[in-house]
Amino acid sequence: MQLPLRFLLAVPAAIAPRLAAQALPHTTAERSDYAATSTNADVGTFLDSLALAGAPVAVSEMGTSALGKPIYFVIASDPTLTSPGEAAASGKVVVYLQANIHGGEVEGKEAVLALLRELAGPRRELLQTLVVLVAPDYNPDGNDAFGPQAVNRSEQNGPALIGQRADGKNLDLNRDYFKAEAPETRASLARVYTTWDPALMVDLHTTDGTLHGYQLTYAPPLDPNGPAGPTAFVRGGMLPALRQTLAHDLSMLGVDLVARFRERFRALLEVLGFHYVHQ
Repeated sequence: MQLPLRFLLAVPAAIAPRLAAQALPHTTAERSDYAATSTNADVGTFLDSLALAGAPVAVSEMGTSALGKPIYFVIASDPTLTSPGEAAASGKVVVYLQANIHGGEVEGKEAVLALLRELAGPRRELLQTLVVLVAPDYNPDGNDAFGPQAVNRSEQNGPALIGQRADGKNLDLNRDYFKAEAPETRASLARVYTTWDPALMVDLHTTDGTLHGYQLTYAPPLDPNGPAGPTAFVRGGMLPALRQTLAHDLSMLGVDLVARFRERFRALLEVLGFHYVHQ
């Protein structure tokens, strides 16, 4: 049943948070038991539903893709703010999360949508110190170029229908930050980097079937020509702290990271034809 807007506006303040919590949306991946991934339109619908449910987000567009699709841009903050000046005045750290620069690498896209929902609920306290900027579907043209997984991402483990790596101009957006030929690149440079100047940028990818010791991996900046200071900080300070925190949190849940790594490493060696013996 759809309630009239005048009724919703009259809901007492004590009831509104519970109503909003009940109305928080689920992603396409969640609703399909992870058999399908979101189209760009699905992403827009999810974000609109999140805002209507009272989440502390401001939803707009970073720009448009080569084929004219909206590149959704979300500012999560509490209280809600909409400009870099407001963020600077708040004294909070600005973090930018960018997902799906390669259209078939969908896990980051679905994860940041779920994260935005968490920031509206159990993780809302993080917004007391952070302003979180999110581009959930940075490459909407590649995302929506759905084809069989065996064709578009031949070594990846699903979903059955998935997008392609390049954008609508057949450019690899992850190789475009020097030339800035693509409208997506120009939009992010103008709308995010030169205006918000985030303290941390996280670029989310998915491997195309390559084997690693862990299912979730991360790396510092890898460009040897980049500034040494930020790279050294991420490599020597931030990532070790993140690893320790994750290991502690998982150990509280009874997860042994060392044992998990040995299992994955053994499986990797067996695929390569080696025999692993732990002493």
